[in-house]
Order: sequence, then structure tokens, then C-alpha cells
Amino acid sequence: RVISIADKEIQFFDELKSALDEHKKEEVDMVVERDGAAVSMRVLVDSNGTIGFRPTDELEYLNEKDTLKYSFFASFPEGTKRGVETLGVQIKAFGQMFSGKIDPTKSVMGPIQMTKLFGAVWNWERFWQITGLLSLILAFMNLLPIPALDGGHVFFLLIEMAIGRPLPDKFMYAMQIVGMIILFSLMAFIFGVDILSFFR
Repeated sequence: RVISIADKEIQFFDELKSALDEHKKEEVDMVVERDGAAVSMRVLVDSNGTIGFRPTDELEYLNEKDTLKYSFFASFPEGTKRGVETLGVQIKAFGQMFSGKIDPTKSVMGPIQMTKLFGAVWNWERFWQITGLLSLILAFMNLLPIPALDGGHVFFLLIEMAIGRPLPDKFMYAMQIVGMIILFSLMAFIFGVDILSFFR
């Protein structure tokens, strides 16, 4: 894992690319984490802003290894297990974004950037992995207690069950407006991040 380039801390891959672009045709100090230890080295950045490696394509890496095959019935619990693990990672990432540990402008993708995830070459496994991941994230977000989402409706129904009477119509109407403002603001932010990505 790359820790720093020319004393500049690196957290995300796009930061690495930007740092290398600033030092084309130069030798720079690089610190990487290898086997849990920090290793310092001196590297030459070429005229293209690269240092002779690229991120490993997970599918390409897996194709070089032995493939685990599951029976039809064994695939259900294994798929469920992996789905829960993946969703857990995404929920943790959401929490870190809200706590300020992760920059949301570098972690959130809109529909424009999502198209890049599918790759230039068609791959069935990649397609279904990404489709499944997006479905899980959308299902989770739909259950959040935000007015106008299903989770919001469930939340208010629980309140009505607790107090034994329906909530006032004016209150529910106001909450729906608040929910729509939240959703439209979120959509505007995501599309804004997508558009700004073209100028980075």
C-alpha cells in the first residue's frame, strides 16, 4: 500500500496519480507499507507520470488462481455470506464519511462514474458482482429512516403504533417535503461529484 509520495500522504489512488503527475521526469521518495512495515524507496517517475505498476484487477487476479466452484444449493449460503460482508463494508464506509474520516467527494460515485466500473470489455462475473452490489446498497439506503423512503414510512408507522393514533396530516406532509429536499440534495451532490471528476 502506498503511504506517501514526495512527503505527500496518499489515501486514495487518484491522489497517487495527481502526486505523480506533479513530479514527471523526477526522482521522488516513496513510502509503502509492505507486510505491515513501512518501506522507503527512491523511484523515477516517467514522462507519463507513472512508476511502472498499476492496480491489480481483482478479476484478472482471480482468473490466475484456482476457481472455487459451489453446487447450486451451496451457492446460496455462500452468496448470502459474501453479500452481508460486502454490505457491512459499505455501511462502515458510510459511517466514516459522516464522521469525517473519509472525504465523500472521493468516495461517492454517481451513474457517470459507475459506468467505468463495468470496464471496457464485457465480463459476466464483473457485471453481476457490480449489479448485486448496487442492489444491496440501494436496498440498505431505502431502509434508512428518511421521510419519502420506505424506511421513513416504517419509522412513522412505528411511532403511530407507539402512541396509538395517526400522526397529523400537516406533520406528515412537512416530513415528506423534508425527505424530498434531503433526496434531491443528495442527488445534486452525487451528480456534482460526477461532473467535477472530469476536471480532476
